[in-house]
Amino acid sequence: MKDYSHFKEEMQEKKDRKGVILKFIYLTISITLFLFIIFLVLYSYVEISNKFARLKFIVISGNRVLPKKIISNIIISNGTVKLSTYKPSKIYYKIISNPWIKEAKVAKIFPDTIYLVIKEKKPAAFAYYNNDIYIIDNNGNKIDTYKNYLNIPKSLPKIKIKAKSNILSNNFLLKSTITMYEKLDKIGKINYIDVVSSSYQVVNFSNGLKVVVNSLNCPKLALRRLSQKWAYLDTLKNKLDSVSICFDNKFVLKWRKGVGK
Repeated sequence: MKDYSHFKEEMQEKKDRKGVILKFIYLTISITLFLFIIFLVLYSYVEISNKFARLKFIVISGNRVLPKKIISNIIISNGTVKLSTYKPSKIYYKIISNPWIKEAKVAKIFPDTIYLVIKEKKPAAFAYYNNDIYIIDNNGNKIDTYKNYLNIPKSLPKIKIKAKSNILSNNFLLKSTITMYEKLDKIGKINYIDVVSSSYQVVNFSNGLKVVVNSLNCPKLALRRLSQKWAYLDTLKNKLDSVSICFDNKFVLKWRKGVGK
């Protein structure tokens, strides 16, 4: 007789493998279906939350010059409180268009918050020109005109532009003038600097002395000499009209009219 036991074993193995494959397929379908249901639930929750979410809080950090109220007014769109109407990308472009904002990061946090982190430009000096007050940075770039709501230290250097040409467009001169102000303010307290031309600036000290400089070309030796002779020049302040210092080996004293040397 023929032995069919081996054949039966092979048939049973095929049947077992088929069962395992079917179980794997059923398990895969079940997991996929379960994940799909979870996705639908979460998606529906987000959509419903997005539809009914209301803006309640605007959290702002990094501002020093701009008040939070001003920034909030930039963000808020026509007074609407529906959170879905606020897109982070649109908020970013609205914020970054403000002349004071250097960098910005925006996040929308459900169900009721917009979070904003900004980096502002740093004011370095007031520039007075044609009855307007401008704020400039350390590089001499104009940031904005002065507004009462801006939180800017009153102690910033004051530069009064008396030149006929538009010095506000001469960034290098303004930068050099700010640098000169900072150096001379260590020698004596300064009230303001008059910019008469690109080569002629008058530093008005609080003690009454007027020192003429060329911010673009003034040797370090001249500043050191001024520091050394400061006490002596202070005794002559009531007789002097001005002192020109930007020379290698001398001062030029301009006496007031009618005053003897």
